[in-house]
Formats: sequence, C-alpha cells, structure tokens
Amino acid sequence: MMSSRRSLVAALFLGASVASAQLLPGNYTIDPAGPAAPPNFQTWAAAAAALATGVSGPGNLNFQVASVTFNETVTLGPVPGTNATTQVNFVAVGAPAIIDATGLPVPSKGLVLLNQVSYLNFENIEIRGFSQYGLHLFGVASGTPPNRATFCTFKKILVDAPGTSSTAVNAIRNENAWDCTFEDCTFRGGGYTGYSQQIARNSYKRCKFDGKNLATNVLAPFNTNDADNLWENCFFHDCGPSGTGVNVDLSSYGNMFWHNTIIVNTSARALHAGGCCAWSRANSFRNNIVINTGTGVAVRYGGTTAMPPLLEFNDLDNNIYYAPNGNACAWERGVAPGFTVGTLAQWQAFLAANPALIPPAGGTSWDPNSFEGDPSLVSPVSPYDIRLLGLSPCENTGTTTYIAGPWITYPAYSPADDFEKDPRPSTGVDIGADEALVKLLGSGPGQPGTTINFQLVATTDPNLTYYMASSLGAGPIPIDTRFINLSPDVIFILSLNGVLPSIFSNYANVLSAIGENTAQLNLPAVMALAGTTIHTGFVTIQGGAPSGIKSISTTYIFTVIP
Repeated sequence: MMSSRRSLVAALFLGASVASAQLLPGNYTIDPAGPAAPPNFQTWAAAAAALATGVSGPGNLNFQVASVTFNETVTLGPVPGTNATTQVNFVAVGAPAIIDATGLPVPSKGLVLLNQVSYLNFENIEIRGFSQYGLHLFGVASGTPPNRATFCTFKKILVDAPGTSSTAVNAIRNENAWDCTFEDCTFRGGGYTGYSQQIARNSYKRCKFDGKNLATNVLAPFNTNDADNLWENCFFHDCGPSGTGVNVDLSSYGNMFWHNTIIVNTSARALHAGGCCAWSRANSFRNNIVINTGTGVAVRYGGTTAMPPLLEFNDLDNNIYYAPNGNACAWERGVAPGFTVGTLAQWQAFLAANPALIPPAGGTSWDPNSFEGDPSLVSPVSPYDIRLLGLSPCENTGTTTYIAGPWITYPAYSPADDFEKDPRPSTGVDIGADEALVKLLGSGPGQPGTTINFQLVATTDPNLTYYMASSLGAGPIPIDTRFINLSPDVIFILSLNGVLPSIFSNYANVLSAIGENTAQLNLPAVMALAGTTIHTGFVTIQGGAPSGIKSISTTYIFTVIP
C-alpha cells in the first residue's frame, strides 16, 4: 500500500504535469456553468492560464464562449505554438459573450492582448464596464522578437466606453499591432474612440466609431509612422462640440481611408487630412462622405511648417464635403492673401493658381474630382441611416482608382463590397460607405399633365416581379413588409391586389435578366399639384411560398413644378 506521503508527492507531481501540459487542437468551452476542468474553463482567466503553456498543433483550438456576462478583465499573453495553421478562436454563438469590468479596481480594462500574441481570433464579444481601455492591443517598439500583436482578427466586437473628452479613455487602443483585421466591429465612447500608434497593415472594414458627442477625436491614428493601414466602409460620427471626426495627424504615415462616411457637429473639422510635420503624409482619402453640421469645416488640409509652406504628400479625390453651417475646406497654413478657409471651388481655384504648393514628386492629388453638397442620406441625424437616397450626388460618382504613392505598400485595390456587404460594381461605384444597388432614376419635365419616366435598376434581383408606388407628402413611402402596402395617403396607391390609379403606366412588370426595366408616372393635369413633393419607389417580390419583399429601392424624390 502506498504511504500517505508518497501519495501526496504523486498527487503534486500529477497536478504539475496537468498544469504544464500543452492544449491539443480541438473544441473547448468557456462557461461558468460547466465543469472546472478541460475541455471547459469557467473563466477567461482559467483559459488564458492554460493557453500560456502553449498549444501543440497543427490544428486550431476553438473556444465556444458562453453567452453570459464575465465580470473580469481578460488578459491574454503569448501562446507558444500558434501560427498560420494553429490558431486560437474565441466565438460566442447566438447572443454575444460579455466581458464586464464593472466594479473592478480602476483604471480597468476590458480585453487586453499583450506582447507577442499571434493568431488569436475573436468573434461576437461585447466589452463594457471598464474605465480606461476597452480593447487594448498592447505592444512596444523595442525587443527581439518585436513586442507586438500580429495576425489577430476581431469580428462583431462591440466595445462600449464611457462618454468623455478625456484622451486617457479609449474604446480601442491599438499599439504596435501588425497585420490585424477588424470587421463589423462597433466602438463607442472615449476621448479617443479609436486610438493607434505604430501599427502596420491593419485593416478596419465595416466598423462603426461613435464618439457619443464628447470625443476629442473619434479616430486618432497618431504617432511614429502608422503605416499601410486601411479604413474601408466605416462610419465615424458624433465627436464632441469642439472635437474632430477623423484626425489624421501627428506622424500619421501611409494610411488609407476609402468609402467611409463621417458625420459630426463641431466647431473644428470633420476630417483633418495631415498636418503637423513631415511624417504626416502619404495618406489616401478617396470616395468618402464628409459632413460637419456644426460651425466648423468639413475638411482641413495639412501643410508643412516649412517656409514657404507646402502641402503634404497626400492623395485626396472623389470625396463629397458638406458643411451647411460652416465652410467646406480650410488649409492649416494659409499665406495672405492666399486661401485660408472657404468653399471647395475656392480651394481648387487657389490650388490651380499656386502649383508650387505641391511638393516635388509623390504623385499627389488634391480633390480635383471631389465636390461640395448634400450627399442625400436616408437619415444624416441620429438615429443614423447612412444609405443613399435616390438621386444622391454620390451615386456612380466614385472611383476605382487608388493611388498607392511611393510610400504606401498596402495593395491598392477596389473594395468588393459596402458596409452592408452588398457587392460594389467594377465601374460606377458610389461615394460613401453605402453602395445603392437598387436604384431608381427618373427624368421628365415634372409638370402637371406630363410624364415622369423611370429607369429601374436592381442588379441583385434579375427576373423578379417589381411593383412601383408613389406618395405625396413630406416623407418617403413606408413599406410594410407584412402586407406590402406601399402608400400612406391613398392619393397614389398600389398593392399586390393590383389596385392602382390610372395615372400609373407599367407600374408592375418583371425585371430583365440583368435586373433592369422602365416605368412611367403620368401626372394628372391638376395645377394644385404644383409645388407638391412626390416620393416614388419600387420593391421586388421574391417568388415561392410564402412570397415576400426581396429588396426596396432608394426613393426618387421630385417636386411638381408650375
């Protein structure tokens, strides 16, 4: 019989072996209601401790995280053995898993990735209750190997920071990470909602950044050569009353902003395109909607401190700027009697008259094809809907040409989709985060007794039946998907039953094999209609049982003229 002492020694040895054993590829869970032994871990901390011993691949480790609240700060350090074929995935199925730091000692954080973390992937996680940083990719520039997070992905991550103007609070703080991807994430609050420094080849796609009307900067990619990073199809909104939406300044180098929408109300600027120094350059801004409803400017162009001042080596084109209460453009370093602040047309004229402002080499472009005006969004105020209305000046006015420049090494390519994951065409793309694939274009004199001709385009719905409707009044047609009643005022009405006034022609038909057709609206010869706004739209109907709406068009809006 084994003595009690020998039994104790054996038990201790066994416990040490279990604690130091590497995890094998396979499926695991993080669930407080499960057993306190692998393959389940009751806390993130327990899973992190097990991962610290390393993994033995090849093959992925998949952690299904319970859709419950974990009251802890999650800190993940290096996981020995991870690589392109041995990755660690943390995924919540259904409702998100919640990391809540409420009640923990301050300053508290949410999810922290320490130095040399690689190939960790997160999906469907909510982070809240922290006082400092929500998602923190922590690294430093020194060390061998480099101390940074690399090749990590974040999908459907929601980070809710306190609303504040303090730059010490960030929804996401990304320091030194390389080759990381963020998709369909939402970052809210913080004095810098999104902050980064010394990051390289990171991409943010279809992400939302909300400054909660307090942020000093909704996005601040600052310091020491942030390089070759991409923000695409993102929505930045609601900085503080004197804050900035997207502030690309302070040694921001080689960053790309393509197909984004920015909406702020500030006395400063919605977009700051370069500025302080020689390293704030080689940035690309194309196909962006930039709106400032405050008293400030839509875009402020950076200039060097050199005398005479020069523009930075940046690339801007095919953007739309809108500042109904301020000015579209400002130049950081105006030279009397030169341009300081004004309209986009004044800026373009000033630049044409002063070509020496462009530094030699670099292949820069300063908004020759951009324009100023209302981009016609469905709702440019909270709650926002940044889809494009019919006849938006953003439709088909974008570019698929991206200038990489001598410093930018990120692949210059045409985005394949928009912020709703709808496909973008190879030509004729729309400016902004939304691509209006279902469109309604019209023409005609718009007088009583005349005809409006419509061109219907629904490239994703070929061979489907379409129905048109129009309504009078101050708003677009509400469409009830349960009953497909298309008109609120019964002046112009259409339903699936085919009840319609005689003013319609070709109100219902089948889209062609490429998703196009035509329709007509015959305006009655009633002068009382003059000055009335008419909203017209169409839906496509999915065949089969039960039938339902497949898509709804943007709304064509016109006013009957005398």
